[in-house]
Amino acid sequence: MREQVLPQDLKSAKQHLKCYEECKELADVHVKHGNYDMALHRLTDAIKSIHELSSLARKKRFIDRHNELVKRMSQEGIQIQIIRGIHHD
Repeated sequence: MREQVLPQDLKSAKQHLKCYEECKELADVHVKHGNYDMALHRLTDAIKSIHELSSLARKKRFIDRHNELVKRMSQEGIQIQIIRGIHHD
């Protein structure tokens, strides 16, 4: 989990993972008891948590790619101030 999200998003990611796991288990219980509507609601909640986990992971990949690009450009002698100036103009 630590490798997949930013450090500041780790707490939120853990909460969403726990929610996903609990909702999935509750959905199974509801199905076994014939409560299909409730099972559907829990699976919808589980999907929402997976969506949030995916968003957090995508955010980290974007920032990691950005940082790698800045690092490579810096190694090539391009000053970070020039990069920021071009980006914000």
